[in-house]
Amino acid sequence: MSLRKNMTKKLDALFTSHQHYYIREKGNVPLATVAVGITKDGESCRGIAICSCDEPFSKEEGAKRAYRRLLAAAHRKSNDLPINDNLPIARPSVFRIVFYHMNPDIELYKSAYDVTLTAEEANILDSRIAVSA
Repeated sequence: MSLRKNMTKKLDALFTSHQHYYIREKGNVPLATVAVGITKDGESCRGIAICSCDEPFSKEEGAKRAYRRLLAAAHRKSNDLPINDNLPIARPSVFRIVFYHMNPDIELYKSAYDVTLTAEEANILDSRIAVSA
């Protein structure tokens, strides 16, 4: 089953807009899948699934994990799963790239509530709202 069939109802019940995108290393090597959304209460949330060195990259699995974390942040209304360099499963460079990509001044979580969206994320969600309106 696709991500849409499994999660659309839950996502649509909580979010006015949601979308995912990929962060890639040079050479188009996948590093992370990021899901962002605006809740019906107007809060921005983010779910991040960081690629493992030990498993082959799967767009579908990355999107599922990112969306599960996005949903968890919206339900919980708090942050969880801090991103740190002590996780053995990911490339060391992934954290530097993810941190720099999002914003080097904030502490990142894999499941984050009430976040400041990056310009890229805001554009993705704005275009998504315009398409669905």
